[in-house]
Amino acid sequence: MTDETILSLLHRGTRLAAIIPSTSEDRIAWIGIYPLNLKSPDTLQMLLRRNVATNTTMPVYRLRTFEVDRALVDKDKWISDDDLTNDRDAIAVGDDDLREKLAQFGARLDQLEQHFKSDYPI
Repeated sequence: MTDETILSLLHRGTRLAAIIPSTSEDRIAWIGIYPLNLKSPDTLQMLLRRNVATNTTMPVYRLRTFEVDRALVDKDKWISDDDLTNDRDAIAVGDDDLREKLAQFGARLDQLEQHFKSDYPI
C-alpha cells in the first residue's frame, strides 16, 4: 500500500500492524498502530495522564510494540498480555510524529497493514 492509502485507513480509524525486528531469534516482534478517538472520555483521560494535548485537530495514535515467543506463534497458541515481552508504547500526534515514532521503533509507514494480514496476535 502507498503511504497515502495507509494514512487514509488510519484516518478512518482502521488499526494497522507490522512485524518488526525482534531482540532474539526465538521471538517475533510486532508494532500495532491504534488511531485514538478524541471524543471518547476514556481516551481523553488517558492522554491527559500522559500530558498529551487533547485540543488538537490532528489525528492521534497509540503505538504499541511487543515480542512473543516464536514457539507460541508457530503452534498457533492463544496469546494474551501475559505472553508479551518488551512491551512498549508511545503516543503520536499527527502523521509526521507517527512517522518519527515508527522510525524510533524500527518500522516504516509502508510496512503497515491490517492486523489480520500481519498475524498481529492481540
